[in-house]
Amino acid sequence: MSVTRTIALHPSRRVLCASAVAASLALFAAGCNNNSSITNPTPSNTETFSSTLSVKGSSAREFIQPRSGTVTVTLDSLYPGAIVGVGLGVPDPASAGCSITTSMDTEGGTDQLSTTLDAGTYCVKIYDEGNVTQVSTFTITIVHT
Repeated sequence: MSVTRTIALHPSRRVLCASAVAASLALFAAGCNNNSSITNPTPSNTETFSSTLSVKGSSAREFIQPRSGTVTVTLDSLYPGAIVGVGLGVPDPASAGCSITTSMDTEGGTDQLSTTLDAGTYCVKIYDEGNVTQVSTFTITIVHT
């Protein structure tokens, strides 16, 4: 045999319970009806490439662009200073080098080479254009977003 028991609430408690239920529903509805968009920040990767550059020589380094985005290359330092070429390109397996697709002449500092690339493997190359008079040390920063 089943017994059903009804509990009568005092009128002030009924109002309190009804208010709590209404407030809970309002908060739930507000949370579900949020039309604002959330933008995830695009992480950036920074790589540093330091080596030496010989007279009439070049030096290259491969890097992976994990997704379509912007790549910025900066020649941070070159000692002793000279105007050199800095380029971006794709690795060339036939010559074990870097086939440059875009480049700039720079002494370093604030000059930047920036372009948009698809996901893939690319390379950065620094090369003497006839201005380097002795073996020089350099540092290049590659930032990809």
